[in-house]
Amino acid sequence: MMEAPGPFFFLVRDGVVAPELLTPLLARLPPEQYVRTRVRDGEGFDSQRWPVARDAALASALARRFAAPEVAMARVEVEAAAGDAPRLRSLMRRAGARYVAAAGGEPALFRQWWSDATADDLALFAEPPWPAPAAGVVLNLCSAYHAAADGLYAFHVHRRLPGPSAEAVVQLFKHALADGLIDAAGLVDAAVELVTAGEPHLAARRGAADERSDRRRVRRGRVLGEGEREEDRAAAAVAVLCSFVEASLAAHVAAHPEDESVCPSVDDAMIGRMFGGAAASCRRVNVSSSGNARVHLSHVHAACRASLFRRPVLG
Repeated sequence: MMEAPGPFFFLVRDGVVAPELLTPLLARLPPEQYVRTRVRDGEGFDSQRWPVARDAALASALARRFAAPEVAMARVEVEAAAGDAPRLRSLMRRAGARYVAAAGGEPALFRQWWSDATADDLALFAEPPWPAPAAGVVLNLCSAYHAAADGLYAFHVHRRLPGPSAEAVVQLFKHALADGLIDAAGLVDAAVELVTAGEPHLAARRGAADERSDRRRVRRGRVLGEGEREEDRAAAAVAVLCSFVEASLAAHVAAHPEDESVCPSVDDAMIGRMFGGAAASCRRVNVSSSGNARVHLSHVHAACRASLFRRPVLG
């Protein structure tokens, strides 16, 4: 039997949906193939077998079954913002504020989870709280749409796992199941309808952002392509990674200077343990747009620090 796709991966794994119910759905799905998309400047991925936009569509189908007016209003908002990750992030953040307020939480707790909380988000705590069940449904609906717009990461592709959008659908389904609004067969039927309709997905929407990412991959090919000597390619690959990590870490510390003190110091012995022979090679390789010169040891330091420094991402 083919692997269960999207949210069904988790539902079958957890025994919520029987595998045999998926037969009509699996018969309509192609073999798995992952593709790059335009999201995150060309660093996102999508599944051609189960596009992440299908998770968002399935989340919307589930949301229609809830009678709460808050859910109906949120569904209109997320559908209007479909594919717009920043806008959906804002809607998800507001939904998070509503959810925390409905659970009796304080603004301080919400700000711990959402570092980009705005004054408008915090003002929601002064309003009458939403019913907790509706707030939870809206948060998962927004989460599904935002995660779909953000696309899959290399982590998911490497492990052949569904993304966070699928997990949000699972939570919506469990809520609807508990309320008697749908059963497992009904969820499969809804998924089959979406597949039959052949809705568009992120991988099909290419534009100027894709062209920019294509050019960037061409530049990267000058470093990692066949024209490089075999003995230099591993070092160059590590150097590219280190350059990216160094820039990312510098941006994080600039935004959160309090974290600088908890980044451990990195010595040569630690670099050797983590990178092996590639570390020594990186000391003499520097990656530029032409693929020449040397990489600074600080790049390797930054990569090691990023590997050791674990800041939880709650928002």
